[in-house]
Amino acid sequence: MAEIYRSIDENGNVVFTDKPSAGAELIEVDELQTIQPPPVGDFEYTPPPAKPEPKYTEVSITSPQDDMAIRDNGGNVTVSIMTKPALQGSDMLVLYLDGKEFLLGKSTTRSFSGLDRGSHQLRAVIKNAEGRIQQSSTSVTFHLLRHSVR
Repeated sequence: MAEIYRSIDENGNVVFTDKPSAGAELIEVDELQTIQPPPVGDFEYTPPPAKPEPKYTEVSITSPQDDMAIRDNGGNVTVSIMTKPALQGSDMLVLYLDGKEFLLGKSTTRSFSGLDRGSHQLRAVIKNAEGRIQQSSTSVTFHLLRHSVR
């Protein structure tokens, strides 16, 4: 182990070094305590648990189709949804029409009446009992054409 010296330079800074200089003070350093680590056994890799397969492989809106024009002066539209496999246990089907949530429960169809003319967007999701989304469909846009009173 090297010797350590303490001195003060011309600017008043304390300097520690291993080289003696005029006016330097030898610092006594206690011997370092060392601890021997315990022996390490052989490493055995344990892979992480496999992610469970998703319960649902698909949820999609089968009617109306994307970019479909629907002519109905009453604003009536029937939405049909397909899931693979069928809904299981306490899982529920939820439909979003223009961002507004409609709980369908186990039903895969929903009829709307009195919808305003124009473009509307649909999306279906399957939620578990805790409200977590299990599977989601792609968004579908349909265009409702109604006769104008003007």
